[in-house]
Amino acid sequence: MAAPAKTGVVIKLGGSVITEKAKPFTVRKGVLERLSAEIGEIWQAGNWIVVVHGGGSFGHPVASRYSLHVGKSSGSPPMAISMVEDAMRELNREVVSHLVKAGIPAVGLQTLGVAHTSGGRLDWLNLSVYESLVSFGVVPVSYGSLVMDSSLGYCILSGDDLAVQIAVGLSAKKLIFATDVEGVYSADPRSESAAVLLPRVSLSRDFIAFGSASNDVTGGMKKKVLSTGPAVQAGVEVRIVNGMREDVLKQAAFGKPLGTEIVL
Repeated sequence: MAAPAKTGVVIKLGGSVITEKAKPFTVRKGVLERLSAEIGEIWQAGNWIVVVHGGGSFGHPVASRYSLHVGKSSGSPPMAISMVEDAMRELNREVVSHLVKAGIPAVGLQTLGVAHTSGGRLDWLNLSVYESLVSFGVVPVSYGSLVMDSSLGYCILSGDDLAVQIAVGLSAKKLIFATDVEGVYSADPRSESAAVLLPRVSLSRDFIAFGSASNDVTGGMKKKVLSTGPAVQAGVEVRIVNGMREDVLKQAAFGKPLGTEIVL
C-alpha cells in the first residue's frame, strides 16, 4: 500500500479516556471536546490523520455480558451481535460529531465492513478506503468492535490492533495511544508506591506492566505494548501518553517526548 503524500499520524483514543467506564453509555463530553480540538490542531498543521477509538462503557459491557470475544462458541443470540455493534456505532457517532464541531472533516467507518479476522487475528483490512479518504483530506474514524472470523465465526477486534495495522499499512510517521495513565510503569502505580514511569520500553526485553479493569475484553497494558510490534518494526514512532491531560496528545504529535515510547 502506497503511503499518502503528507505526514501521517494514527491516533488511538482509549475507551477509558472518552467514556466513563463505570457508567454504561456515558461519554466524557468535556474530554472528547478538548481532544477533538487538539486533533484539529494536528490536522491543520498539514498531517493526515486516522482516528481509532475504544469501546469504553459502550462496547465492553455488552461484549463481556455475552462473551462475544470467544466467538460463536459463546452461544450468544444474534441480538447480542446487533447490540454491541449498535453501541459502538453510537459512540462512533459521538466521536465523529465532536471532531466535526472542531472543524475536522471526519467520517465514521464501520469496522465490521472493512476488517476480517482468522482465529482472532486480523487477516484482512481494506486499507484502500482509508488511503482514499486521507488523500482527500478526510479523517477516517474507526473503532474496536465485533468482526467476522473465518474460524470463530466472529470475534472482537481490538482498537489497538486495528490502529497498529492502519499505521503500518499507510506508512504513518507516528502512532499515539491516548490512555488514562501517563504511560507504561514499572509496576501498578495504583498499588505500588515505588512504581516509576518508563520513558522507553523495549519490545526485545521483558518488562512489568499492569493490566486494566476486569471488564475490558481486549486486554491490558502489557497486551497493548506487545500489539505495537509490527508498527515499531516498520519504523513508526509509537508512544503511549495520558489523554486525560490537556495538550499532551497534541504535544506528543508535534514531537515532545511525553509518556512512554515503544522501541525494538
